[in-house]
Amino acid sequence: MIETTEQLLARGWSYAEIRQRVRDGALHRLARGSYSDQNPARLNADERHLQLVTGLYAGLTEGSVLSHASAGVLHGLWLPAEQLTRVHVARPGARDSQGRRVHIHPLPECAVVDPVQRLGSEPARMTDLCTTTLALVSTLELPAAVAVADSALRQGLDPQAALDVVSGWKPRPGRRRARLALEFADKLSESAGESRSRWLMHELGLPAPVLQQEFANDDGEWIARADFWWPEQGVIGEFDGKVKYGRLLKPGQRIEDIIEAERERERALQNLGHWVTRWTWRTLDAPSEFAKQLRRALARGRR
Repeated sequence: MIETTEQLLARGWSYAEIRQRVRDGALHRLARGSYSDQNPARLNADERHLQLVTGLYAGLTEGSVLSHASAGVLHGLWLPAEQLTRVHVARPGARDSQGRRVHIHPLPECAVVDPVQRLGSEPARMTDLCTTTLALVSTLELPAAVAVADSALRQGLDPQAALDVVSGWKPRPGRRRARLALEFADKLSESAGESRSRWLMHELGLPAPVLQQEFANDDGEWIARADFWWPEQGVIGEFDGKVKYGRLLKPGQRIEDIIEAERERERALQNLGHWVTRWTWRTLDAPSEFAKQLRRALARGRR
């Protein structure tokens, strides 16, 4: 729960009690006059950002509209963690400026603002999905822009409508990048790692894979759905993100059970005669090694 100083005082707390609870770690100060009983360190990046937005929004200048990464989180888009350290707002006629906690952007005349929504106890306004996506894909580096565009398609973005907006832009920084990201976007990429993998394959001149291919055994029993599939080579590609096995546990399951189930899944795919190759974020950070790994796998699959 996020509360203001006034709300805590109305509950009967004193200023001294508020200060003491902050020192004890029972309360966490988000901004001047705004507190939460949730420790930000225990939240993921999106949750921390939403907590920060909720804590700061009431104190923003009237007419502020949540935009860019802040609107992106509320729309369910994937965002790079470095974009989530400040609250992003747009204001008509404003100049681009960054503070320690808030990044202010000019609100374009063509921006579409969603109806008022509730953010905690406060009414909040934010840019709509299309405006938010275009603001992000025109300013982020291409791999991240593609991941944002992919996630926007999964949230219902009309890609042609977005491209039509970009076509109406005058020459400006980011216009070409926005078009490239939107034209390359595919809602079948289910994570930022898959999006970055796909873009890197494109940059490296590797064959384009089929996404989210499903496999069954000879009896027609479903085995798995693969991230990437090269049917001509009989090769399956899997991106392994930094997901803790513990998050996948069902009641009564052990981590060892999850690991063994994944091994059985891979063996079942190999028994169909397919070659399986896996990679992680670390692999993607070394494009030349990623290219070697995939080219070796595709060559083996042809044999």
